[in-house]
Amino acid sequence: VIDNNQIILTFSTAVDGVTASNTANYFINGVTIERATVRAEASNKVILTLKSNSIYAPIGEILTVSNMRASGSVVPMDTVNQLVYLKENMAPTYYAVNVTALNTVVLTFSETVKNILADSFIVYMNNVPVKVNRADIIGQSNNQVALQLETQLIAGQNIMIQLANNIPVSDSANNLLNMAPINFTVPVGISF
Repeated sequence: VIDNNQIILTFSTAVDGVTASNTANYFINGVTIERATVRAEASNKVILTLKSNSIYAPIGEILTVSNMRASGSVVPMDTVNQLVYLKENMAPTYYAVNVTALNTVVLTFSETVKNILADSFIVYMNNVPVKVNRADIIGQSNNQVALQLETQLIAGQNIMIQLANNIPVSDSANNLLNMAPINFTVPVGISF
């Protein structure tokens, strides 16, 4: 297993590119194999790409490889059944935003998040960037992030929060957060 979405298979000989790149020649119960790739520089290896957000928990499953041929051969290889250990690959998702203080916004995610820094998120107030002084992971499940802003929030302001580029915010299994920009208006009549 390379990462949560890829498995590398190593064969004893170079494989035929046509049969090796056919995803129908691979089977893992309950898992969709989206792509099978053979690299020219390593023709005895096949990288299987699994469908993201499809494995809910770490699990051992049997990988069946069939109808494969060695490079230059017309004779299929024997079918192989191999136990593989798959990692959970469910990426965290954004659930909600709450204004909890004059200068604090709390983001809630579907699961525990980690690798949070003050510059992990970019915040705009009425299209003007605002510095994030602190970003803290909070909540019983560590699934919330409190962003303490340098500037106070004002009722009626339009706020946009987006994930900063090249910041690897992830869950505990290292699945990266892929978050669309969050847009909301600071509620009128909010008090702290």
